[in-house]
Amino acid sequence: MTTEMDLKQILELLGQEHVPGDEMTGAFLEDAVASFAANPTGATNSIRQLQASDPPGFVLAAVRLLTQTEEKSPGVQYVAGLMFQGNLLIDALLDKRILAQDAATALARNLATAEPLLDVRLVRKMLSNAAGDIRAVKAEAALRVLSLVDAISDCSRLSSYLVQLMRHPSGLVRSKVGLLLGRSNLNLNRIKSFLASDDARLRANAVESMWGLKDRQVITLLWDASKDSHRRVAINALVGLCRAGEREAFDRLNEMAGSGDALIRASVAWAMGEIGSPEFAERLQRLAEDEESSVRSLAAKSLIKLPVAVETAV
Repeated sequence: MTTEMDLKQILELLGQEHVPGDEMTGAFLEDAVASFAANPTGATNSIRQLQASDPPGFVLAAVRLLTQTEEKSPGVQYVAGLMFQGNLLIDALLDKRILAQDAATALARNLATAEPLLDVRLVRKMLSNAAGDIRAVKAEAALRVLSLVDAISDCSRLSSYLVQLMRHPSGLVRSKVGLLLGRSNLNLNRIKSFLASDDARLRANAVESMWGLKDRQVITLLWDASKDSHRRVAINALVGLCRAGEREAFDRLNEMAGSGDALIRASVAWAMGEIGSPEFAERLQRLAEDEESSVRSLAAKSLIKLPVAVETAV
């Protein structure tokens, strides 16, 4: 059976020259996955035979399949479950030398269909690598795991771990944790404590964690945050208010779009895309012709997000 160290060595071949037989194994695996729904027994036997006859090629082919497809077909889910046997892929997901962040995210999304507790396993493995000491977890490693968790989880199972991570020495880590904590469990007292922080990133993420909520206490907090001295915090609050249907917030964003500060105009252009309301189309058209390239770029990207197709300025 392939050991964890063997797998790590095999995965390091990703992006390099194919190992012998890899292309053929990959082609056979794709065929077996495609036929899985129609003939699960035959496809299962074919996949098992590939795994037994060419372990290195199979691992490479399976990882490539799982990182390159977003489909959740029975065949893909079977391969994902097979690859999870023996806890073989957790280290690969955590190690940037093996998988780049985008590839790890794609792989995690597919593996999550076969392993619902993948979010918990990732966090536990990260803590285990640091001998359980939150402060010993490297910021880069923590941010990688939090990014993966953000992509695959509602964080409802992670509250206790996230609270521990709020003790991490990195402000970047704490601000990301603040966002995920808000998603996992609405705790207004905790959010208020985040909003009182001197760290603008943490305040901004605490505000973002309330997007989509319409509770009157949340609306009050968002209006208070919309007066924050840091533009990211204030504009994040206006996004939340617009999503909650607060009419005045739409008017505020339109007013800010005429600011003399290019950074504010750029932030407003981004926010309008996040809200996605077609009523911003005319304003975004004007921002797409702004004198500042950063404003033009963000406005063009936001126009694409609107539900009604709008011509962008050339």
